[in-house]
Amino acid sequence: MEKHLISFIWEFSRVIFDCICCLLGYQIFGGFNFSKRISKWLLIIVGITAVYLGLITRFPVNYKEPISVLLFSSLILLIDPPNNKQALAIYPFIYFSSSSIAATLLMISSAFTNHKQGELLYNSLLTHFLINIFTILILLLLYYIFRKRKKNTPINITKVQYVIFYITIITIFMIISAWQYIATYLATSREFAIIGSCTSIACLLLLFLVIYQAFLNTNQQLLKEKQLLQEKFYQIQESYFKEKSVQDQQLRQFKHDYYAHFMILNTLVKEQNYAELEKYLSKMKENSKLEKTAKYTGNLVVDSFLENIIIQAKKAEITINIKGHLPLELDIETYDLSIVCYNLFQNAIEATKNVTMHHKYIDITVSEYERGHAYIHISNPVDYPVKIVSNTVITSKKDSVNHGLGLANVKLVSEKYDNQFKLICTKNTFIAEIFI
Repeated sequence: MEKHLISFIWEFSRVIFDCICCLLGYQIFGGFNFSKRISKWLLIIVGITAVYLGLITRFPVNYKEPISVLLFSSLILLIDPPNNKQALAIYPFIYFSSSSIAATLLMISSAFTNHKQGELLYNSLLTHFLINIFTILILLLLYYIFRKRKKNTPINITKVQYVIFYITIITIFMIISAWQYIATYLATSREFAIIGSCTSIACLLLLFLVIYQAFLNTNQQLLKEKQLLQEKFYQIQESYFKEKSVQDQQLRQFKHDYYAHFMILNTLVKEQNYAELEKYLSKMKENSKLEKTAKYTGNLVVDSFLENIIIQAKKAEITINIKGHLPLELDIETYDLSIVCYNLFQNAIEATKNVTMHHKYIDITVSEYERGHAYIHISNPVDYPVKIVSNTVITSKKDSVNHGLGLANVKLVSEKYDNQFKLICTKNTFIAEIFI
C-alpha cells in the first residue's frame, strides 16, 4: 500500500512540476497572454492530471515520456489568441529544455552520491522533489534575467530562430540522453559520471546562450524598427516644417505688399468702380499662393503626423474630422508619441482606404485629460466587424489591410507609461483610444 502511495505521489507531483515548468518557459519567452478564467485553469490542469494518471498504469514505463510530451501540449489551451500557433510551435523546445535542466541536475546528484540515476530518482522521493524544485528555481532565474531586467520585451521568434532552437534542443537532448543511458545501464566509474555532469552543464550553458541570442536578435530587430520609425518621423517633421516655412514666407510677402494693395482697393471703393474692384480681388487671389496655416491640435508632433495623413486622405477622398487641443509639450518621450501617432493614424487611413462605403471618414479627438498627459480617440468605418481578443486584433484572410499592423507597438508604449489602451469594434466602426 505504501509503495502504491509513493508511486502516486511521484506521478502526481511530476504532472504539477512539469506544468509549472512549461508555463514558466512561456513566461520566459514572453508575449503570451494566459486566460484569466480560473474554471478553465482548473479544468485543463485536472484533466491533464487525470488522463496522465490513467494512462501510465496501462502503458510500460518506456511510454511515459511520449505520453507526457503529447499530454502537456494541451497547456497551450490556457494561452489566449492570437499566439496559440506560436505557443504550439515553441512547446517542444520549452518542454525538452526544462527536461534537460532536470536531467542535468539528476546527473550531478548521481555523480556526487555515487548512485545510478534510475535508483536515485525512482527510489528517493526527496531527490525527485529537490530536482524539480531546483529546476523551477533555475527557470525563475531565467525569467528574472529575460523578463524583469530586460524591460519585459517578448522574444520575437522568426523562422531562422525556430531552426536554431530545434537544432540546439535536438543536439542537447541526444547528448544528455546518451550520457543518461550510459550512466543508468552500464557499469561506469564516478569519474565517468562527473565528466557526464560537466557535459550536461555545458549543454545547459549552450541552451542559455541560444535563448540569449534570441533576445539579442529581438533587440536588434526592435532597434531597426525604431531607426526606421525615427527616419520616417524626421521625414514627416521635415516636410511639415518646410510647408510651414513656405507659408510663413508667403505671409511675409503678403504683408510686405499689403499697404500697396490697401491703397489700390481703397481708391477703387471711393470711385465705386466695383467691376474693377472685383477683377483686382480675383487677381490678388489668383497670384497669391498664400495658404491657410493649419493648426490642428497645437502639439507639433501630433500635428506633423496629422498633416501627413491629411495629405493621404485627400488623395483617397477621405474626410478627416479633428477635434480638441493639446499643449505644445507633453510628459511623454517624442519617440513614444511618434509610435502612437504614426501607427494609430496610419492604421486608420490604410483601413479606411479599403472600405467599400461611399462616404469615407476618420474622426480624431484629442484632449489633455490631466496635466502633461494626452487622450487620443480615433474611429474609422469598417465593412465587417474586426475580431478583438485580449485587446489584440485577430486578423483574418479577408482582412486585407491587416488592421492590427503596429497596434502591438502602441500597446507596449501604453504599458510603459502604465496607462490604458483600448480597441473597440462595433458593427461598422473600429475605435482605438489611448491615455498616455
